[in-house]
Amino acid sequence: MPAFDTLKATKLLKESGFGETQAEAVVATVRDAVAENVATKADLAEVCNELKLDHAKLRTELKEDIANVRTEIADVRAELKEDIHNLRTELKEDIAGVRAELKEDIHKLRTDMYRFGAFMIIAIVSLIVTLMKLLP
Repeated sequence: MPAFDTLKATKLLKESGFGETQAEAVVATVRDAVAENVATKADLAEVCNELKLDHAKLRTELKEDIANVRTEIADVRAELKEDIHNLRTELKEDIAGVRAELKEDIHKLRTDMYRFGAFMIIAIVSLIVTLMKLLP
C-alpha cells in the first residue's frame, strides 16, 4: 500500500473549501487512523513466521496423532485376531461336543429300537404260540 501523502491530502481539502486548520486536522486524524490500522512489512513478516511455526507444530502433532491411531488400529487388529481364533476354537469344541451327544443319542435310539424290535418279535411269537395252542 502506498504511503499516505498528507501534503497532497491537505491541498485537496483546501481546494474543496476546508480551511487550513480544518484540512490539517482531518489529514492528521486520517493519518493516525491509517497508521494504527496498517500493518508494516515487519508486522506481516512476524505474523508469517508465527503462522509457519504454528503450521510446523500442527504438522508434527498431526503426524504423532496419525502414528498413535495406526498403533491403536494395529492393537485392535491383534485383539480381534485373537478373539476370532478363540471363538473358532470354542466353536470347534462346541461342535465336537454336539457331535458326541448326537452319536450317543443315536446309539441310545438304536438300542431302544433293537429292544423294541426284540420285544415285538417275542410278542408276535408268543401270540402265534398262543393262537396255535388255542386253535385245533
